[in-house]
Amino acid sequence: MDGEGHDKLHALGWCVVTVGLAVGVLRGELDAAGALAMWAGYAAGRVLTPDLDLARSRAQRALRPVLPLRALGLAYARLFRHRGLSHWPIVGTLTRALWFMLPFAACAALLFGFHFSFPSLRLIALGFVGLCLADILHIAADVVTTRRWR
Repeated sequence: MDGEGHDKLHALGWCVVTVGLAVGVLRGELDAAGALAMWAGYAAGRVLTPDLDLARSRAQRALRPVLPLRALGLAYARLFRHRGLSHWPIVGTLTRALWFMLPFAACAALLFGFHFSFPSLRLIALGFVGLCLADILHIAADVVTTRRWR
């Protein structure tokens, strides 16, 4: 599937995720903070897609305005081949999450001397679940629309 198709599918999925999370909150099955974390994770999946392994992808163009993110994105594209590890559900998601989050966490730790608080592990996990949902949708679309993996 091309980038435009992925964008449209992601937007449709975003609507479904938003409605699903709202229903979960209204029924008392999920608190608002957890729903927001999962929603934000899915939203981050718009940029942190499996296609970051392509140096000229739409996701890479979205990183252009922020130089440190752009540099991390290009390095990621050089390290991972297209539809390789980056397209493995959960494992690929974890590689991108760590690739982009660890440098910023390290800088924050150096700047603030480890005197800052991270969100709870539960909220981080729910955000990661949202990011995984976006990735699984992306990968499923690739599998369905592509006869064979390149």
